[in-house]
Amino acid sequence: MIEAGPEHDRALEFHTLADNIPTLCWMAHASGDIYWYNKRWYEYTGTGPDDQAGWGWESVHDPEILPTVVERWKHSLATGTEFEMTFPLRASDGSFRPFLTRIVPIRDEAGTIVRWFGSNTDVSDLRASEARLAAQIAELKALYDSAPIGLAFFSRDYRYLRINQELATINGLPAEDHIGRTIRDVLADQAPQVEPIIDQIFATGEPMRGLEVSGETPHQPGVVRHWLAGFYPVNDKHASVEAVGAWVIEISERKAAEQREHLLAREVDHRAKNLLTVVQSVLQLTRAETVAELKESVIGRIQSLARAHALLANSRWEGVELSQLVKEELAPFTDAKMRQATVSGPEQLLRPAVAQSLALVLHELATNAVKYGALSAAEGRVEIKWDVTGEPATLVLDWIEHATIPIAEPTDAGFGTRIISASVERQLQGRVTQAWNPDGLHCRLEFKLRPAPSSSEG
Repeated sequence: MIEAGPEHDRALEFHTLADNIPTLCWMAHASGDIYWYNKRWYEYTGTGPDDQAGWGWESVHDPEILPTVVERWKHSLATGTEFEMTFPLRASDGSFRPFLTRIVPIRDEAGTIVRWFGSNTDVSDLRASEARLAAQIAELKALYDSAPIGLAFFSRDYRYLRINQELATINGLPAEDHIGRTIRDVLADQAPQVEPIIDQIFATGEPMRGLEVSGETPHQPGVVRHWLAGFYPVNDKHASVEAVGAWVIEISERKAAEQREHLLAREVDHRAKNLLTVVQSVLQLTRAETVAELKESVIGRIQSLARAHALLANSRWEGVELSQLVKEELAPFTDAKMRQATVSGPEQLLRPAVAQSLALVLHELATNAVKYGALSAAEGRVEIKWDVTGEPATLVLDWIEHATIPIAEPTDAGFGTRIISASVERQLQGRVTQAWNPDGLHCRLEFKLRPAPSSSEG
């Protein structure tokens, strides 16, 4: 026993310190037999000095890991090297917790190992924190990689430091082919637009949002695409800008839609002016003996144009199928099942300007047939047939009336006849021939489907 005095005090201080630090501590002879543990070891393991002496510590180790621990410990004993390893130790309640174990040799003045000092530090909380951090990092990485917008980080010299799959797909190169390469290497078109932005953010540390960038990419060479982008500083722990982050959303479809809307607005304006010109001509040329007749004539012709416009609107002004136009214009003059009309001919899509002119022609032919021709009697009928011949393609349309009573040829050409001639000869640059037979009118219209452009083209 150490008597009272300085050595006794130092020994007491050592034991007090060793027993109360949160780390498990122990000492072993040079051979590796442990001869002392601090109080924390016994409290944690629920063991006592008798069963832990020598190599008794093996009883509190995980059997699966123990062989590796023993092998590593024996190696340190043989070589005199320090030991460091993390492994589980069993607590008094039977559970296992991970401990970081460090063992260092204690040498005398001659360098000979006289004992070993070991410490076991509980790293459960550290492991849990590491696991949580790893899960958070994995979650952020998954979010970054699967985000539906393009994301990237750039260095001061414009090199890609990181890029997600969405932006790699937009650019048309694998993500790994971006890393370390400059914007100019990957996207030569966009580099002059993006490089000054990166320079400014490194200089000011201020983000820039809502920028539009455009150009070609390896994904679609030869096609100009458009993106909405934002750039922001990525700061280090000293609040200095160490990188520039970017987000990118493709707006090529939106841009195309805006362009289509602009063109459509211009087209609508153009067509409205053309239509107003046609209506004005109808009003100026229509003649009638009474106001009622004038009103009837004008309304009928405007309704004819309205039917053609409705068909064009349904097709987004791409054109009207000829058979559909014929049936629409004949519908007001025949019965519901159109048993008075026979319509035949190949499919033919008419351009808007052609459809408008031909609608007026068909309206006038039908009006005349009701007033003076085959459709003036319930048993009469009309046959409309057409064909496309020649190069350039020429439409030949025949209007043939079949009356059940003799039809007399009108003595003078009315406004309807003038509209037919003007529409075909001037608007469509074609030709009209008419022949009156005993059973009604036979009118042939001939015009090229693609005449030379004119100011009236719609």
